[in-house]
Amino acid sequence: PRGWKGAVVLFLFWKLGEEKKWGKIKEIYPRFSGRNFRLVSVCLFRAPRGEWEEIWHQSIVKLDSRWIHLASSPQDKYPLAKLFSVPYTPFTVLVDQKGVIRLVGAWGKTLEKVIEDLLE
Repeated sequence: PRGWKGAVVLFLFWKLGEEKKWGKIKEIYPRFSGRNFRLVSVCLFRAPRGEWEEIWHQSIVKLDSRWIHLASSPQDKYPLAKLFSVPYTPFTVLVDQKGVIRLVGAWGKTLEKVIEDLLE
């Protein structure tokens, strides 16, 4: 997307009901959002389209999360999850300014430290 070139991007893969497992993600976003950092939440659904959209939307509103949200279902064949070889959820993938995957499956202080280092 426009304006993303040279950004550090964190992909968060999850399923409905796992929002409480996100840990400090809600704290990480405002801390780094003004510093060429992007967060993309990708919700992976097991149900076909039409059965989950409203629940997904309500979940996002309830969390008051202001980053980008995407959804994928069996009909889509989970393209981003396949691209990053996501083995389970919730799962994170951190991509640096050059598009290189720098960290996978990390949470907490490890994730924050690497983001901080990349943004310096």
